[in-house]
Amino acid sequence: MVKNIVNHRKENNAIEKCDGWIITNSGTRRRKITTKGWSFEVLEWDDGTTSWVTLRDMKESQPIETAEYCAFNQLVDEPAMAWWVPFTLKKKKQIISKLKSK
Repeated sequence: MVKNIVNHRKENNAIEKCDGWIITNSGTRRRKITTKGWSFEVLEWDDGTTSWVTLRDMKESQPIETAEYCAFNQLVDEPAMAWWVPFTLKKKKQIISKLKSK
């Protein structure tokens, strides 16, 4: 169980802001859908130990907490966050009710 997100890091293989868009054949700009290159340090155990978890795993297991952390730390503009964080924050109430039913 994740208790708290402590820190984040951007690795060398993360997509930069200037490379966060794809131009389609029709000329439309679309965001790149990726979570590559980001990790979060999470406090997991009762003894206070932490470990690094990839964004992909955090997004799947703790979507609301991860989205709120990204918004609080102003990471929403990053390409790996921009495509899912605003949507998750808007749909927070629906997501919570679905998680409770599981």
